[in-house]
Amino acid sequence: MARGHWGGSESRNHWVRDACMREDQTRSKNYRLNCNLSALRVCLVALKADLHPEPSWPALQERCQNNPQIPFHALVNHRPK
Repeated sequence: MARGHWGGSESRNHWVRDACMREDQTRSKNYRLNCNLSALRVCLVALKADLHPEPSWPALQERCQNNPQIPFHALVNHRPK
């Protein structure tokens, strides 16, 4: 039972970070930069799940490109649960 849960969770997390955020295309050899970018990606996944669970990642990315206020307000106004 636990294997199925974590397997699906890991594949969804990996897909978002790879396909939507292009994590595997990072060519930097700077360890600290890669760690920081990875941490930012994880934070974005958690923030999206908390604030905007309904739209898909591509739909949310397009919405944020058309209206830069959306990510700004998400960061400024977010209060952790």
